[in-house]
Amino acid sequence: MSPNRIRRWISRAAVALACLSILNAPPALAQCEHPFFETPDVYVPGYGRCYVTLGDVNNDGWVDMAVANRGLYGIVYDVVVLLNNGDGSFQSPARYDAGEGPHDLALGDLNGDSWPDMAVANSHSDDISILFNLGNGTFGETDNYSFGSDPIAIATGDVDGDDWLDVAVGNDSNDTVSILINNGDGTFAQPAHYSAGDAPHSVVFGDLNSDSWPDVVVGRFSGAISVLLNNGDGTFADYVQYSAGQYAIDADLGDLNGDESIDIAVAAWGASKVSILLNNGDGTFADPVSYPAGPYPASIVVSDMDGDDWLDVAVANEYSASFYATVLLNNGDGTFGNSYSYDTGNWNHSIDAADLDNDGWCDMAVASYHDDDDTNTVAVFLNLCPNSCPADFDEDGDVDTEDLLYLLATWGTPDGDVDGDGDTDTADLLALLAAWGECYE
Repeated sequence: MSPNRIRRWISRAAVALACLSILNAPPALAQCEHPFFETPDVYVPGYGRCYVTLGDVNNDGWVDMAVANRGLYGIVYDVVVLLNNGDGSFQSPARYDAGEGPHDLALGDLNGDSWPDMAVANSHSDDISILFNLGNGTFGETDNYSFGSDPIAIATGDVDGDDWLDVAVGNDSNDTVSILINNGDGTFAQPAHYSAGDAPHSVVFGDLNSDSWPDVVVGRFSGAISVLLNNGDGTFADYVQYSAGQYAIDADLGDLNGDESIDIAVAAWGASKVSILLNNGDGTFADPVSYPAGPYPASIVVSDMDGDDWLDVAVANEYSASFYATVLLNNGDGTFGNSYSYDTGNWNHSIDAADLDNDGWCDMAVASYHDDDDTNTVAVFLNLCPNSCPADFDEDGDVDTEDLLYLLATWGTPDGDVDGDGDTDTADLLALLAAWGECYE
């Protein structure tokens, strides 16, 4: 056993013990060396490729799931809602009609009644669907707005400052972003179309130049992203293009380096990397810095996964020998170091993150497609970082032979201490054996 490996294990064991000692502390006061995710619970929402969005649709304080199902060859498409049981597990899906080939969906209160509604981009029927919340987490009839331009991405935000959520749509076939202004009652004016560069694939709102107006970032299959700055009235300036890696198909936003400006994280599908574009402080961006992110990242989300108050990045890897989601941890300065992979078992298309079990730690939902029977699933990974196990020295999620060998090799020193008494002795051996297998509460 090399000295470097022993030092790494000592450090990891110390971190795990520290996490246990502050299990009941606020998350901001606790962190782990990296997030621990339990074996996921898997839910079957429908058929075809699916896209997941998280939000509290019934206002009970628990985050629910909404899923767009693209369906099979133009049939069996719908959107579904899975309500949270109040513990991070989910009920059976409730199904709602949208348009043909739902490709993306967003949640937001569109009619001002304080209940989240759904906006769905339907790529096959060339329209979007608005489904209004009935005030209990169920949804009523659908209003459709036609585009004729292969809408595949959608987001909600108040672009004109009137306190009503508007809608942005990325249109793949005519290389535009469409902005639909809310009339003040959940209906929408005719869209204004803005050139967005080749092959828009994702769209997200964020105030990039700190003027309090939402701007638009577009991920593009062509290998670049486009930034459209808000003119301060709900209209947008011409797009500015930034290189982001081959097939930059998805983007998410957040202050990654702590300078209070919004940065951009991009899933560069073709490059099998994540590209980070740091904000210069004025809504322009530095050249991208890329990090390996596993094969073919298809979707990306920015969130603090390890409780250190720095935003990390998680991606859904679409193609690989063993399918998984990958988490890249922020080094605390907007650069990214260690990455960790979690098996999902299938072709992944979408990822989102939120605290699903109300324990103060960020969890993941990964939407996948099964090509053997054309069904899809959403795998829910609950973050067990505060419950990490001091007996799992190599942090592989199990207490096994490697951990036992390490404990025996450190006998009589503090390095293999499991029970927290500062020594490695028989009590630690018994504690390790009692935790054999998966070591989480």
